[in-house]
Amino acid sequence: MIKILFLLFLVDISISAPLCKKGENNCAICNPITKLCIQCENDEVFIPDGKGGCVKANKCRVGKNYCNECSEDEKLCNKCAEEYFPDENGGCSYSYNCEISYKGKCLKCKENFILNKNLSICKSILSEDFKNCEKIQNSDGKCEKCEEGYFLSSEDKRCSKIENCRQSAFGTCLLCNQEFYLDKIDGKCKKQTGNLMYCKEVIDGKTCNECEHDYYFDQKGNCVSTNFCENGANGVCKQCLSGYYLSKFGNTCTNQENCYEGIKSIGICEKCISGFYIDYKDGKCKSNQEENDFKNCVKVDGECIECSLRYYLGEDHKCANTIYCAESINGTCIACKENYYLGLDNQCSKVEHCIYTQLLECQECENNYYYDKKSKKCKLWDEIFNGCKYGHEDKGCERCKDDYYLNKTERICYNNNLNDSFYKCATTDDNGELCASCINGYSLRNKYHRCSNIDGCVLQESDNKCIECNSAKCLNVKTGLCENNNNRAEKRYYKCKRTNDDGSTCDECLEGYIIDEEGFCVTKK
Repeated sequence: MIKILFLLFLVDISISAPLCKKGENNCAICNPITKLCIQCENDEVFIPDGKGGCVKANKCRVGKNYCNECSEDEKLCNKCAEEYFPDENGGCSYSYNCEISYKGKCLKCKENFILNKNLSICKSILSEDFKNCEKIQNSDGKCEKCEEGYFLSSEDKRCSKIENCRQSAFGTCLLCNQEFYLDKIDGKCKKQTGNLMYCKEVIDGKTCNECEHDYYFDQKGNCVSTNFCENGANGVCKQCLSGYYLSKFGNTCTNQENCYEGIKSIGICEKCISGFYIDYKDGKCKSNQEENDFKNCVKVDGECIECSLRYYLGEDHKCANTIYCAESINGTCIACKENYYLGLDNQCSKVEHCIYTQLLECQECENNYYYDKKSKKCKLWDEIFNGCKYGHEDKGCERCKDDYYLNKTERICYNNNLNDSFYKCATTDDNGELCASCINGYSLRNKYHRCSNIDGCVLQESDNKCIECNSAKCLNVKTGLCENNNNRAEKRYYKCKRTNDDGSTCDECLEGYIIDEEGFCVTKK
């Protein structure tokens, strides 16, 4: 029983939530202290729901679904782990069905797949997103026009048989437009009128089953606005009674400032806005940004009992930036629980010698170690695994460290800093003969299948030194950079292929041009 003391009255609230059980509700790992799920089965699709189970991911969370950085509204992921692209569920998807990509963005999909340029993912034209779709929009990979007899949902751009539907699946409406409710009997969207005003879903043709957001059932079963409201219009509260505050979510009037979500029937605060925690001693929302025992905490009952998003409750009852943390300072883990190891990323891992983890999986081991996916351990390099980042002990290396490239035929890593065909290469082709991809910061020049980080360079000798540019650039031999050769104002580069040793004049012109007496390229006569 949690007691909350208020100025006007005392309310006892009994909070009951289903306890987490491994293997139930898609949960893989339970927190022994909070009894909540902390890792879901198939965690690329499901995330903890904060109630003991898991739900399908519908918003972005850093560290979940391979996401490294979320958008400001936390709906989509901005930056994903290597070889992953942002998807529509707020997480990241592997680059399946992408034929051509550049700097983490898919540019072209395989046949029978269409590119969503905003999310940089490839969708099958046979998927449910395009069921009953007549025309697909190429710019964002969504349906633009439905087949005859179907209507385009305004929210998810899918085709539904129901008019005034804004979200559908397989031609069936799930959510109607505003001012319409979904009749579960015939599946149609109907105008909200009479006692069905502000109703979202009707189960028997006359009884409301769910109200619109910001509304709740009164004693007669009608959908009405929040309690403790002094001034409102169209069922929306604009000003609360004296002594109450309008919460930031749920259109709720509560008796606590900085409240995000309240219990409408009694007006108390249930959840504070970001940067505050709710103190169950007095029911007030207090700042959790100060350097104290409650930093990054959201619920306090004498001690912290629940942490903010992406923080976990440690054995010291403080919030840390990683699961399995035993001790932290200002949100940064400094010691892990028994049988766990602290990496350079201040994350706790089950793997000894691991320095970076993601979703409890080791991503990189210490120098001279590689991650063996079969045994899930960091192992010392031997001759085969020299330069390897991770792989399978019985199958060879899968990915090399930045200073090495992977020969796909041999499954062995070789140094990529030598001035040869594999300079700054990441992986070879399947035959192990040509470079197929480059390390971060470098791109492949198809003329020689070599990597370069210099704009216009097709053959790079070493860091920051090009030895051959493409036809639109002139090689400045002194600097090793490629200069624009289409600007007449820059006469020493105009139609020049390469300069002299000090970069002052042109030494060789493009085909069809010769050097005149002043050392500039002019058209052959």
